[in-house]
Amino acid sequence: MTNRKITDLYDVEFTPFDNYGVVVPGMSWHKISYNKENGGNGTYLLKMEPNAKSLPHMHTGFEEFLMLEGELTDPDNKVFKKVILLLLNQAQHIRLLLKMVA
Repeated sequence: MTNRKITDLYDVEFTPFDNYGVVVPGMSWHKISYNKENGGNGTYLLKMEPNAKSLPHMHTGFEEFLMLEGELTDPDNKVFKKVILLLLNQAQHIRLLLKMVA
């Protein structure tokens, strides 16, 4: 099959995360199929350093992500560890804080 793209998770180059027009300290990403011009759909790998925070933003569609390591605290102070999290339409992220755990 020729219509496939395989990404080796252990052999990717991360670049500073700048999806909101500015580089967000402590965040970097590797775009796989993500395209901001098509409405921000697609897949990317996101790496957050301990205590990194995303900028406030709104989703018009949904967002889902897999937490491989560490823990994520959402605006309601709910902590997520090693889960797949789905945020539905119009989900607003006020502040996402990643804290690494041993």
